[in-house]
Amino acid sequence: MSLLHQPHPWIGRTVTDTATGRRGTLRAVAPEPRSVQPVAWLHPHGGGPEWTTDLDALTDPAPITPDTTPRRRTAGGAGGALRPGGAGGRPGSSQPLAAR
Repeated sequence: MSLLHQPHPWIGRTVTDTATGRRGTLRAVAPEPRSVQPVAWLHPHGGGPEWTTDLDALTDPAPITPDTTPRRRTAGGAGGALRPGGAGGRPGSSQPLAAR
């Protein structure tokens, strides 16, 4: 994945950050600038600045719904996640990111 992002089953779902008591949408799991340790990047409901927290601080994921289920390629059997502009984020690319 790009920008050192890591997969996580709760990305796109509302979760609780036990360190702050806030709830937000898990947007990414990636290191902060100048760090190698991945953290959770959360976006508050209703807008505002994202914040980061330790992955172990995440609890209470919202149920999986069609809006929180990652889209997957089904044609060709590759199974890679779809990205804007075509598979893998590059127009004309037919391979998922992991296959490149």
